[in-house]
Amino acid sequence: MFSLYRKELSAFFASATGYIVTAIFLITTSLFLWIVPSEFNIFYGGYASLESFFYLAPWLFLFLAPAITMRLIAEERRAGTMELLLIRPLSSLQIALAKYLAGLTLVAIAIVPTFIYVVFIYNLGEPVGNIDMGATMGSYIGLLLLGAIYIAIGICCSSFTDNQIVAFIVATATSFVFYQGFDALAGIPALKSISGIISAAGIDAHYSSLSRGVIDSRDVAYFLCVAAIFIFITALIIERRKNIRKALIAIGITICITIICNFIHIRIDLTQEHRYTLANVTRTFLQKQENEAVVNIYLDGNINPGFRRLKRATMDMLDELNRESAMGVTTIDVNINDLKGDAAKAFRDELEGIGWGGISVYETKEDGQKIRSVVYPYAEVSVGENYTWVNLLENVQGLSGEENLNKSIESLEYKLVDAIRRVTNTEKQRVAFLEGHGELDEIDVVEATDALSSHFAVDRGKIGNDASILDPYKVIIIAKPTQQFSEKDKFVLDQYLMRGGRLLYLVDAVTMTLDSLRNLPSTIGLYADFNIEDQLFVYGFRINHEVIEDVNSSMIAVSVAQDGGSQLVPMPWRFGALLATNSKHAVTRNINPVRADFASYIDTVGENLKIVRTPLLTTSNFTKVHPTPVFASLQDIGRKPIKEEFSRHHLPVAMAAEGVFPSIFAHRKAPAGLKNATTIAKESKPTRMIVVADGDIIRNDVRLRHSEQPNIIPLGYDELSRQTFGNRDFIVNAVQYLADDEGWSTLRNRTITLRLLNKHQLTEGTTIYKILSIAIPLVMLAIAALAVFYIRRYKYRISRTLDPHTKDN
Repeated sequence: MFSLYRKELSAFFASATGYIVTAIFLITTSLFLWIVPSEFNIFYGGYASLESFFYLAPWLFLFLAPAITMRLIAEERRAGTMELLLIRPLSSLQIALAKYLAGLTLVAIAIVPTFIYVVFIYNLGEPVGNIDMGATMGSYIGLLLLGAIYIAIGICCSSFTDNQIVAFIVATATSFVFYQGFDALAGIPALKSISGIISAAGIDAHYSSLSRGVIDSRDVAYFLCVAAIFIFITALIIERRKNIRKALIAIGITICITIICNFIHIRIDLTQEHRYTLANVTRTFLQKQENEAVVNIYLDGNINPGFRRLKRATMDMLDELNRESAMGVTTIDVNINDLKGDAAKAFRDELEGIGWGGISVYETKEDGQKIRSVVYPYAEVSVGENYTWVNLLENVQGLSGEENLNKSIESLEYKLVDAIRRVTNTEKQRVAFLEGHGELDEIDVVEATDALSSHFAVDRGKIGNDASILDPYKVIIIAKPTQQFSEKDKFVLDQYLMRGGRLLYLVDAVTMTLDSLRNLPSTIGLYADFNIEDQLFVYGFRINHEVIEDVNSSMIAVSVAQDGGSQLVPMPWRFGALLATNSKHAVTRNINPVRADFASYIDTVGENLKIVRTPLLTTSNFTKVHPTPVFASLQDIGRKPIKEEFSRHHLPVAMAAEGVFPSIFAHRKAPAGLKNATTIAKESKPTRMIVVADGDIIRNDVRLRHSEQPNIIPLGYDELSRQTFGNRDFIVNAVQYLADDEGWSTLRNRTITLRLLNKHQLTEGTTIYKILSIAIPLVMLAIAALAVFYIRRYKYRISRTLDPHTKDN
């Protein structure tokens, strides 16, 4: 068998055909990846990754594998040497295996020169070496398995005929059917009930996971078992169906092994960040799904490489969700350009109804020409009759386009699974805005209420005399109180926290509002006492009765005299700080800076507390602190800040705490007049709390007009700069984090390294890499050809020397 294996390798490289086939494969690959401007071009994409190669490889292998295998058996039949093989001490299975292994070796040899692409990417990365080697090596394993199944199909097709051209055509067609045909068949509506089974029979369903560096035992078993089936069929044909019963038994056993392997799930994610490994909470949720989820992806059309990468990552994530889901997640790729007439209008109208629209993207070609395109980075997630929309694109201010797209990829699992949860959950958790202490009116928090209503049932109300009245609620929101809390209310809140309730405090420590400056040139801020200082102190927080002024701030319109008149001019308003977000916490990760008005800052107090406190929002490096009373005047707006005065930095304005909190009533009696207050818990169950030293963070602006409906300004939207700050996202994330018992918020902490090509090297020129991408593989092939030539020549001389019948020259 080994002799036959060596014979086939020698025969392949003994003629020019083998080298021509390999050279065509290498040249074609290099052209697509490095030279031809297309979606597969690595320079055009700008990312330090070989994903394009592994997406392209199945199509190239459709021609490489049949070209290698077309002669392996067909030539034996044409030359009449098959009978000579059959009379040797070799079984038909050994003959088929020898030829198969020879073909697989030739595919591996053709792949080896492409490792030079890894070296190129390694050196072109920013910084050098910024390439995911684990994912790359895993993808090469998938590529070899893909070659294994293509070679098996090619060997089988070659055994049917003595014509090499026929063998090549049939092998190419058969390989294409196995790669794409089953997916096309599964898309027929009449076969929807068994579409999953049909799709799983095709190559693409299993190669897609391997091509991104994920080794799944089910995929490996599929490739090996399907290859084995074609090898058994080949052996049966070589034997001219003499032992058909044995062959059928072997094929049946192989199919059974394949089925059994589907229930043995071993999965290795070789990517550096394990980005295709779903969180346990996601897997548990999907495995309990009772209905199929359908996801329409609208990110299509003329999109640039960055958005194309986002789309691929979205499709990959949906594929992973589908693999884990008990009822499946069906993905539908919708091309916006295919929507015509009423369908296109309905699509755009629905997006406008939720405040979304097309995003203009400008792309610069190699010749400097800029091309504008409009993309729709949205997905529609539906389960049954319920549906919701998902914005796949993150847009964090201060980040580049590549960084925002990378942040978008990091958020995919959270966004998609959260959408499925929202359309499947029949019972929402309940949260409530507290009233009775001068908190913000309903119209002042209507934006926050609307955002929270997508995830929770939102109520409002007063505490009253029942100590257990808050128990049905998962989170209580205290939004900018202006009146003191009674001891009864403090007790109810305290014991609610002790029983595991969650609290979100948004409190002003200084009474000061921007509205007072609309009619007066200055305002004053006074010490605010709401009788909750002692309570927050016991929980580990102190809100300082001081107001921060920060260099990193929002704008305010100021009337400036010009040419005998006046004009409103935007000016920096340093009392309106733009707070930096903690990128390592689930609440504030991947959100824009949060706008505040007359905010204070928080100190942590207390020792030996069983809680962990984390800053969420902080000031910049240049912050000034004003003790009460605080004077703010519009006349000071144009004054240049003095560096020595802005000497404070990174003051926390919002903090999260989780753990076991002590009770302020641990050594006190319950206030009189309360029901259900017979027992007092001295220590809480493990729970969470967030304290924000500015009540305006949750307040949306309201413009009142005569005889018209109030004009609600979106939460966090700045009319002067036309930017949307992260206030809305902060509130929603904060409440979700507080209400989360299962770990859903941890999905927001996924981190994926951004791997870009070195733009400086690209601007200096890519010609050398384009030349080397073709030259080096061909040189390697030429060296291999010379090595084979001299080895054969050396062996020929040795054989002539040892042959006694050979005469000396």
